Amino acid sequence: MAVVEALDFALYYEQEETVSNAETVLQLIEGVQSRREEINELIRPHLKRWTLDRLPKLNLLIMQIAIYEMLTGQAPGIAINEAVQLTKEYSDEKDTRFVNAVLNNVKTALEQ
Repeated sequence: MAVVEALDFALYYEQEETVSNAETVLQLIEGVQSRREEINELIRPHLKRWTLDRLPKLNLLIMQIAIYEMLTGQAPGIAINEAVQLTKEYSDEKDTRFVNAVLNNVKTALEQ
């Protein structure tokens, strides 16, 4: 049910989306769900005095999507840039810097 609700939300606010884009959104949601533990394990070491439970849910979701994209072949710079832009739009500057730092640390860890 959560996947369907998320897709409905995305399509409601982007009413001009095509079926192809809707399928992409659904693939992202399902992909993040299927690899959530792996993704969270990549995030945890870079939280410094934070836990996943304490993070604002939106920021966590944005990071999870960006990491999923990195794991599935998206250029890390593009995934991070998109995540930072989303965070700027829906959170504050402090959260934006935090998301950017965590994602860059994850990118570095993945490159090693």
